[in-house]
Amino acid sequence: MAYCNNCGKSVDDNVKFCSNCGSPINDEEDRSKRLQEYAGKIIKCPACGTEIPSFTAICPGCGHEINSVSVSSAFKDFTIQISKCDAEIVNSPDEQRTGWKSWGIGKKIGWVILNIYTFFIPLVIYLLLPLFGVSGKSSLTPEEKKKESLIKNYAFPNERECILEGLLYIKGQIDSLASGKIDRNTALWVKIWKNKASQLFEKSEMMFKGDKIANGAYSDILKREKQVQKSFLIHAIITVAIVTLCVVVVILRREGMSIKKKNTTFEWPASEITLYLPEPPTNKGEINDYNEEEIRVEVWDISKEQYYDYITACKEKGFVIECESSSTTYTAYNDDGYELDLTHYEYSAEMIIEVKAPEPMTEIKWPESDIAKRLPMPKSTFGRIEWEADSGFCIYLGNTSKEEFSEYANECYNKGFTVNYQKSDTSFGADDKDGYHIYIRYEGNNIMFIRIDDPE
Repeated sequence: MAYCNNCGKSVDDNVKFCSNCGSPINDEEDRSKRLQEYAGKIIKCPACGTEIPSFTAICPGCGHEINSVSVSSAFKDFTIQISKCDAEIVNSPDEQRTGWKSWGIGKKIGWVILNIYTFFIPLVIYLLLPLFGVSGKSSLTPEEKKKESLIKNYAFPNERECILEGLLYIKGQIDSLASGKIDRNTALWVKIWKNKASQLFEKSEMMFKGDKIANGAYSDILKREKQVQKSFLIHAIITVAIVTLCVVVVILRREGMSIKKKNTTFEWPASEITLYLPEPPTNKGEINDYNEEEIRVEVWDISKEQYYDYITACKEKGFVIECESSSTTYTAYNDDGYELDLTHYEYSAEMIIEVKAPEPMTEIKWPESDIAKRLPMPKSTFGRIEWEADSGFCIYLGNTSKEEFSEYANECYNKGFTVNYQKSDTSFGADDKDGYHIYIRYEGNNIMFIRIDDPE
């Protein structure tokens, strides 16, 4: 008995055309072969001729399993396309931008400010979203979106072998993802693959309900997905716990500082260095450093107006030489060389007062080493030698104005220090042709700093 390769109808021997559909009958060798087709394409069973409903893998008439030699090529085509997408993702010049990375600078600054002033409550809510089933979605690159679309829309043939291969392939993909770093992006891809597996499993239930291989593969996929979700949530909970702990610490420190500021006071000392300063408008605060050469005081509950009034009082005390000021700082010297540095923090209503005595200086002798001869002789010999050696020296010179510093910098340039030089109103650095390096700086209060080193 032979069968028509087109419709599956049995035909008599030695006939050239099928009496049912009119298709030509092949030669004797091929006539006995039963052609296997996709269940979605076949009309009748090639074994018995029974009409096959859509999404049917087993012939209801004779039990013949519908198969196709095209299945392996369809599955192979899918895996090849996935591999190409993965290669494009790896070689993509666009870095994956997710969450914080995908935000603009304005949004980032706004987010930080919002969290600071709300004790990081928005951040905690964002991290808690996965606990309520809202995992968020990563921003995918164009190459990743292409892969996502392929997974969602690829049409697998309605055939048992191909569906089983698809489920097993997806299981392997999810296993690979689960073995790496678990984050929002991993959870997203696991979800995409799981959704595709659900489509294939629903199709398998329609075509060959209760298949052990399909059930086993899909069950493993669901278990893996739950493991990834659990791991992701654990990470989220740990992060929330850490953030919450930090918030608690910040709150406690603020409360502690608030209590400290209410109860801590200082007594303004009477000494030589404090005689140069006006007394602060309040004694709330603390003295951090205090000796004959310097004093540093933190004064609390100081308004912007009180800060400006204190600057005025310091000017009346003589701190007007080489003064520099901004909305939050003021620096100056007095006639005796004492340096004043004031800073005001409006958000905490705090003012920092720092005063330093001038460095002690005497008449010095300019070094006579070979390395010293590479430099021009400065006009002033009043200063202090920090250190001196054959390889270089470091000196502070007094009685040197800012204009004289600039002149000395020009003399060093003319002396040959022209390589890789950098110059500003208060500093000069350069090498000479032999690699010796010089750095000079105007310190303020008519003090110039000089340093020279031999080649490294």
